[in-house]
Amino acid sequence: MPRDSPWELRRAVELMEKRGFKTVETGSNFALMELRRMRALVIYPLRDYLQLSSIDDVIKEFMLDKADSIVVVSERPYYLSDELNSAIERANLSGRTIGARVYPVYAGDIDGQLNVTMGIMLANNYDKVGNSDEADGQCPSCGEPMRVVFDNHVMDEGEESREQVLVCKRCGLKIHRFIHASGDAGSLASILHG
Repeated sequence: MPRDSPWELRRAVELMEKRGFKTVETGSNFALMELRRMRALVIYPLRDYLQLSSIDDVIKEFMLDKADSIVVVSERPYYLSDELNSAIERANLSGRTIGARVYPVYAGDIDGQLNVTMGIMLANNYDKVGNSDEADGQCPSCGEPMRVVFDNHVMDEGEESREQVLVCKRCGLKIHRFIHASGDAGSLASILHG
């Protein structure tokens, strides 16, 4: 990371690297990260709003065509995130295919919000990060067998923990879970429906 990068961006990169992401490209206000085949762009914007006039400028500036996930870290991340989602929608309506999802992360709670966001990103992109295909109980929604599609060992507060994404192929339910070394199901659990 460049030395002139904001502390919040450096912290986001550090947290993501702890979870297995690798840094692919950096700039003074962004880092392009990768985990297996999923690419995530982490930005600490210079402004909390778009000043670009065309969709092509937005796609180029925010690398929307290079990333599966855009993480906006800011004191006010929600407005810019809404504008980026709107730009993606307009691009798709005009014939482009932009599949990136935008995730706002409030800089004042970067550790907590980014950890939850990473879990949601992994669940949403399980097909790109998948490294497993083992059975794991019944789906709480439809009763069909769940599959562990992502299984990763991470260091959490000095102890090794497991992070998993489970998917029901029938109803599309996705569960992200973080299992602490003590065996407790973690405080990071996200359930997403297809």
